[in-house]
Amino acid sequence: MVVLPDDQYEQFTKNMLREYDFIRQHQDEMYQEGDVVHCILVKGQNSQDGVLVNSEGGSYARYTAYLPAAESFLAEQALLEENGPQLREISQEELAMMYGQHILWAEGGDGIGQQAVFSNCLLSGLDLRGMQFNNAVFRDAVFEKTKMQGAGVCFSDFQRAQFVDCSLDGLCADEAVFRSCSFVGCSIRQAKLLHCNLSQAVFKDSILAGTDLKGSCLEGMTVEAGVLEQADTRNVSFHECGWIEEAVSAKEPALEMGGM
Repeated sequence: MVVLPDDQYEQFTKNMLREYDFIRQHQDEMYQEGDVVHCILVKGQNSQDGVLVNSEGGSYARYTAYLPAAESFLAEQALLEENGPQLREISQEELAMMYGQHILWAEGGDGIGQQAVFSNCLLSGLDLRGMQFNNAVFRDAVFEKTKMQGAGVCFSDFQRAQFVDCSLDGLCADEAVFRSCSFVGCSIRQAKLLHCNLSQAVFKDSILAGTDLKGSCLEGMTVEAGVLEQADTRNVSFHECGWIEEAVSAKEPALEMGGM
């Protein structure tokens, strides 16, 4: 963060395309990493608001975004870093509403419905049996005593999610991402986890009897005091990078044919 005297900050906000020494001095902090753009925050000593700047190697504010209530935003971020994200608890009623919106979205209605996003949510004691949440987002979610027998979550993102005492028998989760997930005291019998990313996942006191893991990535996956009896582990991979490359290359011919 760059804090300027109030008069200099006012001058900067009125002339952002001028070259500034303070931007030149922070050039190395502004860059793009995948889908994430790293910026600097510029604000005045007594201003509550600020400006996000990405100079892309220059010494002027090439790309900018106004950040209202910057002081409050910084305080919230500091609190999150100290205490971790706060989970938002989902009720059965809210779950039903999100499910209805997700189904409409999945059916491809023109501007109808909304993809279900449960990131940083607590799903405790909820009943998802038979629900189809394919392509939903569950990153960093916590599931406690959740019933998900026969549910569909294919292509969904569960990265870093936690499952405790959950019933996942018959779950259909083909090509879902369970990277760095933890499963404690869960029943996952006869589930379909084909071509899933289970890298660094931990299964403790959980039963995966008869679960189909064909073609999945199991790099760093651990099973502690669990049961893998009759689980199908044909064609699994223990090298995540190579597994991802193979998955991408396998889809390329289909994309080429579709464009003909």
